[in-house]
Amino acid sequence: MVILIIFLKNLNLKLYLNKVKDILFINRNFYNKYFFPSLVKERDNYIKRWILSLPKGSKLLDAGAGIQRYKKFAGHLYYTSQDFGEYSGGEEFLGNKVDYWPSENCDIICDIKNIPLEDETFDFILCSEVIEHLIDPYYALKELKRILKKNGKILITAPFRSLYHQSPFFYYSGFSKFWFIEKSKELNLELLSIVPSGNYIKDLASEIIRTTYFGPFLLRYFIRLITLPYLLILYFIDKYLKVKTPESPTGYFILLKNK
Repeated sequence: MVILIIFLKNLNLKLYLNKVKDILFINRNFYNKYFFPSLVKERDNYIKRWILSLPKGSKLLDAGAGIQRYKKFAGHLYYTSQDFGEYSGGEEFLGNKVDYWPSENCDIICDIKNIPLEDETFDFILCSEVIEHLIDPYYALKELKRILKKNGKILITAPFRSLYHQSPFFYYSGFSKFWFIEKSKELNLELLSIVPSGNYIKDLASEIIRTTYFGPFLLRYFIRLITLPYLLILYFIDKYLKVKTPESPTGYFILLKNK
């Protein structure tokens, strides 16, 4: 019991010290917690809620699943993962090395434009942050429609603007909402919703925060100090003034239905 109390006290102390460190170093955690919530976390939560809402026993395909980060939410479903299996991580991304990416562990390793399954196999399909890595995203969407049951749904998340990542398998820096509007018509898919992730101000803030991670520590900290007032102004504008800005989210969440 005494050991447990000491452990909990040390844990609370560690959490407190981490909070102090975040504030003192004005790092990404500081901004994500108090001013600009992580847009990656927003996307993950959106997908999590969608998966948890699916009827028990439904068949879900996670297309381009990579490390299968959403599998843990699909315990009530028949979950199948697919990936082309060639990207394995290890690249340098904005000064950081990407961890090993075990995409070869997916259930099906194949070209997403030619999935070896029968027509109308799945009730639902998830395709998250995949189509910017495809040379022919239209034909991938066409193939996903083929293996989707009638009245089945596809949830796609895709960037509106993004930097190079998972190179060399990166072909599009983003997609406008009109791409999905037009392609869904061509494929006879009903466009149920297009939800923007973030906005112009939040995206601008995230890029300013990103610049505080370049170069040696003293330079990074100096940039954090001089950008702090501007980021606080952006927060005030976004949170309270509701100033009209260009439509420029980080990405979109698109829900399609097979007619």
